[in-house]
Amino acid sequence: MSAKPRVVRASKKLLPGQPTTKEEWLEQKLKNPSKYGMTASGDLESYDGGITIELIPKVPASVEYITEKFVARQRELEEAQKAYTQAKRVLYELIQGYNSSGKNTTDSSLIMIANQKVRDAECLLSALTKEPRSAVQLKDLIGRDLQIENIYDTTKIADPVISGVYTSFHWENFWMDKPAEKIPELVPEEEAPLEGGGDQPKKEKTDEEKAKARKWAIINARRRNSSFK
Repeated sequence: MSAKPRVVRASKKLLPGQPTTKEEWLEQKLKNPSKYGMTASGDLESYDGGITIELIPKVPASVEYITEKFVARQRELEEAQKAYTQAKRVLYELIQGYNSSGKNTTDSSLIMIANQKVRDAECLLSALTKEPRSAVQLKDLIGRDLQIENIYDTTKIADPVISGVYTSFHWENFWMDKPAEKIPELVPEEEAPLEGGGDQPKKEKTDEEKAKARKWAIINARRRNSSFK
């Protein structure tokens, strides 16, 4: 799963409108290029000292990661489909009872509520089926661009026309956070395995060898601690 960027606030009061995500930082950067930049470590920051956003590198997702995303998405679709089918069944039963009775024995408000639940379930199912959803405004359109049967209509369309853009699988699911690099543990030469294998006779270490071993143990401990920060 992708990790959320870590936001570090400065000690002084945070100015209003400061970005807290990469997308907000980019939007502010386009508006005020001189006020936003990057730190020496590659994170995003505002030059007024208001905020720093940790930028986690992305790498192509592994087969296991993509498979997990597909399985999770399929599970959500199945649950949404069941909810939609159940809502339609309830609405159908209410309408059938209303029609077969010949009288207004079924409260019309119940039908309206059931119809709204069907709409909500259908919207949720559509949102999961088509993703991501984004809108693009089309410009300089004329009548025949929207009316196939009237190819001679060259009237300019004054009202804004919005087109929805959909995909079946979000592009972000093909990228994952770069795994943390593992720092190999250093092993002092006297503790490294000898060539040829086999058990070697143990001998008591001198004071100098013991001091050297303690030094390497401290170095390894510090490296292990730094890898978890």
